[in-house]
Amino acid sequence: MTKEELRQELAILSHHVWIEWWKHQRAFSQKTINKYLLIDGKKVEEWTKRSYASFDKLSERERKINNEIAGRYMALLEEYLGAPDESKEEVRVL
Repeated sequence: MTKEELRQELAILSHHVWIEWWKHQRAFSQKTINKYLLIDGKKVEEWTKRSYASFDKLSERERKINNEIAGRYMALLEEYLGAPDESKEEVRVL
C-alpha cells in the first residue's frame, strides 16, 4: 500500500465514521416542516458535557466505542506498515 492509498483508505474510513455519527444524531432528532432538525435537549447537554471530558473521564461504553474506531484506523496503519519498504513513506503521527 502506498502513502496515497493509505490516505485514501483513511479518508474512506473517516467518512464511514461520520456516516455512523450522522445516523446516530438523526436517531435523536425530529425533522420539522421547514426541514430543520430538532435535537433532544437532553442529548445536546450530554454530548456537550462529553465534548469537554478527557478520554479517561468517559464512560466504559464511550471508551469502548472510541477504541473500536481507533482499531479500525490501526488496522489500516498496520497494513501500511507491513507493506514492503519500497511502497511506503514515513508516516508521522501527531
